[in-house]
Amino acid sequence: MSRANPSRNRNSLPAFLAFATALLIAHAAEGHASEAPPVFWTSWSGSLVEPYDVILDDLGNAFVIEEWGHRVDKFTVGGTLLASWGSQGAGPGQFFAPTEGVIAPNGDFYIVDWRNHRVQRFTQSGSFVQAWGALGSLPGDFNYPVGIASDTNGLLYVTDSGNDRIEVFTPDGQ
Repeated sequence: MSRANPSRNRNSLPAFLAFATALLIAHAAEGHASEAPPVFWTSWSGSLVEPYDVILDDLGNAFVIEEWGHRVDKFTVGGTLLASWGSQGAGPGQFFAPTEGVIAPNGDFYIVDWRNHRVQRFTQSGSFVQAWGALGSLPGDFNYPVGIASDTNGLLYVTDSGNDRIEVFTPDGQ
């Protein structure tokens, strides 16, 4: 599984350029300066509304999280839309500004629901499994979570920006 989101802020072009420059410098420092630079391949958009994160699975699908579209779109890497799920709201499977996601070793898809202060768990086909978290500062609570990662054991690491911490959960949210 690969991740692609060089910028986590609204000023994405300057942050992206800084990120890309740093990568090129690091690439050259590792002795790769003589290699040909990457070549633009393709792009796809359509009805995307502020795409924030993209996660690639092992089957060649791209999951695009739309922060202000309040949904997740599943595409082929060629840009063909396969499925969409989510809408604006606070119910199960609804989002209010989702930011990042991760496909865990168990195959489930976890999405940070930023303004609902929670994490939601789905199957890769978009079926809602569970959600956890609420606005607060106690263990298990969030105050604007923005990022999520998974280790090889399936533990989930959630960046809780408003509480200045990282919280660690089992795949079931414990």
